[in-house]
Amino acid sequence: MLRRSILPFRPWKFKIPAGFPPTPPSTRSSAAASAAATAEEEVDLSVPSSRSPDREETTKVRVRNPRRFLRDPWVSRLVFCHNLAGRGMIEDLRELLKQMIVDEGSNSSPTLCGILSDNFKGWDCNGLIWDNLANVYAETEMVHDALFVLGKMIDLNIQASILTFDSLMYSLRCTGLLCAPVEVACSENTYNTLIDSLCKQFRLNEAIRLFQEKRGCEFRPCIVTFNNFICCSCNMGYVGLANSFFSMMIKHGFIPNKYSYNTILHGLCGAGLMEEALRYSEDMERYGVEPDVVTYNVLVYGYHLLGMKSEAQKLIQRMVVKGLEPDIVTYTILISGHCRGGDVEEGLVMRQELLSRGFQLNIITYSVLLDCLFKMGRVDGVDWLVEEIRAVGLDLDHIAYSILINGYCRAGDIDRAIQLCRIMYIKKIPPNSYVHGAVLSYLCKREMLSDARWILDKLIESGQLLDVVLYNIVIDGYAKAGDMDDAVGLYEQIFNSGLTPTIVTFNSLIHGFCKSGMLNKARVLLHSLSLHGLSPNAVTYTTLMDAYRGEGNINVIVELLHEMVAKGVAPNVVTYSVIMKGFCEQGQMWVSRKILKDMYDKCISPDQIAYNTLIQGFCEAGNVEMGFFLHDEMLQKGLEPSPVTYNLLFNVLCLHGDLKNADRLLDMLVEKGVKLRKFAYSTVIQAHCIKGNACKAVLYFDKMVKAGFEISIKDYSAVINRLCKRNLLNDAKVFLKMMLRDGIPLDLELYVVMLNASRRQGDHRFEIELQAIIITSGLLCE
Repeated sequence: MLRRSILPFRPWKFKIPAGFPPTPPSTRSSAAASAAATAEEEVDLSVPSSRSPDREETTKVRVRNPRRFLRDPWVSRLVFCHNLAGRGMIEDLRELLKQMIVDEGSNSSPTLCGILSDNFKGWDCNGLIWDNLANVYAETEMVHDALFVLGKMIDLNIQASILTFDSLMYSLRCTGLLCAPVEVACSENTYNTLIDSLCKQFRLNEAIRLFQEKRGCEFRPCIVTFNNFICCSCNMGYVGLANSFFSMMIKHGFIPNKYSYNTILHGLCGAGLMEEALRYSEDMERYGVEPDVVTYNVLVYGYHLLGMKSEAQKLIQRMVVKGLEPDIVTYTILISGHCRGGDVEEGLVMRQELLSRGFQLNIITYSVLLDCLFKMGRVDGVDWLVEEIRAVGLDLDHIAYSILINGYCRAGDIDRAIQLCRIMYIKKIPPNSYVHGAVLSYLCKREMLSDARWILDKLIESGQLLDVVLYNIVIDGYAKAGDMDDAVGLYEQIFNSGLTPTIVTFNSLIHGFCKSGMLNKARVLLHSLSLHGLSPNAVTYTTLMDAYRGEGNINVIVELLHEMVAKGVAPNVVTYSVIMKGFCEQGQMWVSRKILKDMYDKCISPDQIAYNTLIQGFCEAGNVEMGFFLHDEMLQKGLEPSPVTYNLLFNVLCLHGDLKNADRLLDMLVEKGVKLRKFAYSTVIQAHCIKGNACKAVLYFDKMVKAGFEISIKDYSAVINRLCKRNLLNDAKVFLKMMLRDGIPLDLELYVVMLNASRRQGDHRFEIELQAIIITSGLLCE
């Protein structure tokens, strides 16, 4: 049954593998399997090229049992589809699938689904093939075939992408399967105005609710209604929802206008969905809506977001052929694209070309170039570009000044940054807190507190009216650095400047006192808030609670919680996580478990940190079952476990010697494409070394390397040390060879470990080899 909801679907997160062939998972390692592996052959598969239908492309792929694959031409073509998917050649993949579907015709989905199910289960990119098959069926108007494929995907637990759902909905726009037509019209102006207002305020859910409640009985939507929904959905990032409204607009008999198309194109291009955007642009011309300069600018912008400069140039050429002249927006997009890609020279060349053709660059274009020059470290280029801006009679705006001030500050030219601030005042463009705050924040984050204070003092000396936000930034910098004397001194200066401190000021000071171990002063500051007409917030109490947690004082944490609730301050997820951690550290995990349940009762959704806190508590207490129960609960609640979650689970399994389940968990997560940290692999590897399972250690070490982690001498040392302690010198030699093969030289510490192990076992030949290696590496040894 097709979904009738117009809520956005969750897109499938595809992961394109680097290599080919996508081989089915091996069930066991045996002599027969080894023989089969060595019997792999390279096979030529020829298919028509999507780029040139008159010629064929040939690809070489390695397949097991090539006779089986070549016997059935459909199997062979699906092998080639997997090859294209693995290479990331999605357009070619779709063209090939489209050709297969056209050749087979309607009602061909059961055959193709059967071949995919029987021959390609477990292959890399198999989900991508299924998804594109459904998508192409939908695009070719074979709606029932598309629905059949989607049904099979549900059975196989393969999630369809948002593009597939959108394509299907678009295909269903002229059928009775999507929704019934609206026949009653009343008070449309009132409701359209209300919907327009809600959309402009980004209250999309309320607008949709009104639309659903009143549609058909009290008002009839018009094209403006749908345009409002499309625009709001795109602006909020719900491109799939915008697609749905677009299809619904057509279903209601409205022909989209230029604004409709340009709006949906802007949303799709901003989301990087260029293929879908191009299909809309083709539909645009098919329905007699001529693309204008805005249309082409949006598409050019989309290509440049993806770094596809050549495609953007082709589009501009097509634009010129159509009789449309690129405007300054077009060229600004092109220059911005070059600058984003780090090619500032090309951006400057295009600027010169524009000037020679009589174009007047605007301040936006110049701002893009200025920002890129700063990022490239070319301050000299910035100087002459600023001179050019002045020469052509343009005035710098707030954005341009912000770029210059931030850039000069990063370059260490604080004097010029302050000079620009003064110029802004002279020109009656007073710098706001954002301009000064960006500079001060940058310096404080890098602990350049003396520079930050110097700038702040200069601003005060110049008699400029300062915002308390600027004081807060520097006070926070002092507090995080533990310099409470200067933090308090600046706090007192706020009053001398005639300003009033905010809750942010006090939160920074409380954090600083807590970090410095002065909890009594922090507590006094909390109770003095009312004297300044301020009320503590969740950050205030959470900061104090975390400090007392570090002291192991759970009673004060509970006391602060009661005070917090009594004052009407709602604890947030961070507050609860701190409280849970405090109880876990006191060994009271079940109290923390109850707190987690209370969060759900109060409609506060625990995050990964909250769950990880509780999982860590149970794992450290040796309750492995409860740790995995909480992991499963996360999945049931729709919360994706983080790499830290899995680190905790791997650690507890390995500590308890349950390597069988640790291996099973690691293999399952790798197969599902879950992103793990190196800690997960190294924990399992080291556990196998301790148990003496060198073969398993080698296997997972190889998987860690293939996962793309950077391997260092520390990773090899951890394994070799453990093997040598168990007198598994031969296995340690294997890792030494792997290390040297990877270009990592032997260090003196590891040399001593292996030398002692070889002497214990009387392996004098290896002693000589080690000495040769260490001498070759240039390290001196006795």
